[in-house]
Amino acid sequence: MATTPSDAEVLAALQRSGNAATYVVKNWLNMIAGRERFTTAQVRRRLKDMEVRGLVARAQSGYAVMLCWKAA
Repeated sequence: MATTPSDAEVLAALQRSGNAATYVVKNWLNMIAGRERFTTAQVRRRLKDMEVRGLVARAQSGYAVMLCWKAA
């Protein structure tokens, strides 16, 4: 069974990188873990859930389909 990142882990990664695309947050989480632990899809689902709860917000992106995030 695949694990998902915790809210605290995601917020720590966002604080390290500021506004970041989903794949950047995933890369930071995997660097912190020291191995390939999370997929982009897992991180995106967690970020969307956290957005609903008001913990993160979408940030401006220069691309049409790339989701960028910031701590709320």
